Amino acid sequence: MSNKKALKIKPVATSGDWSQFIGFPYALYAQDPYWVPPLRASVAGLLNQSKNPFFTHAKLQAWMVFEENRCVGRVAGLIDEAHNSFHEERTGFFGFFETINDFEVVRLLMEEVSAWLKDCGMDRLRGPVDLSTNYQCGLLVEGFADSPSVMMSYQPPYYGALLEAWGLKKAKDLHAYELDGRKISCSQRLTAYAKRLQKRNQVHFRSLNMKFFDAEISSILSIYNDAWEKNWGFVPLDFQEFWHIARDL
Repeated sequence: MSNKKALKIKPVATSGDWSQFIGFPYALYAQDPYWVPPLRASVAGLLNQSKNPFFTHAKLQAWMVFEENRCVGRVAGLIDEAHNSFHEERTGFFGFFETINDFEVVRLLMEEVSAWLKDCGMDRLRGPVDLSTNYQCGLLVEGFADSPSVMMSYQPPYYGALLEAWGLKKAKDLHAYELDGRKISCSQRLTAYAKRLQKRNQVHFRSLNMKFFDAEISSILSIYNDAWEKNWGFVPLDFQEFWHIARDL
């Protein structure tokens, strides 16, 4: 008599499927003290292809793997035309990746998502990327005993080994830095220089003016796109998408 588990993969299609897809990590990480659960409404908003402006230039397909009636893994395949146009590539992404510690689950998920991307004309697979590098991306490989920083991913230690066993390899290092504000000190020379700039009206500090939110966001967007233009994997944001992100924050 075989003890092999019966695993089945199915596409996410109905509202009930999406609710189960979004809810899976809450069960997976239930006993993990370092995981910080996202707001379900925020995740649902990201994945809403009819309301999130990101999907005016992208498409997404998601799957879940089940062992009997229990979800044991999930993944989403993504094609972002804005990324491929900007970088002159045919890269497909996988994201929203979560799984139990089982290579067969990972194999089913990754074979399904890679086949879909290939059928759509993509010749490269990269991830985990939840939409684009303007959102949460990357796979945690160090620092498992710390809660994640803002917009930094968190996964169990076994994720990396399972994905490498399937055939993936590192594309780029992504670092998070910790800065203790109690230990920051500026030199007298630097402080004096900053004060002189302010007196000359060359530098001005102020709070965000929520009465003129759209105008403020437009200014921040211009700075953001200019500052990040040469960063690896960067995709420029338009106003509607940036406004959608800012409203969520």
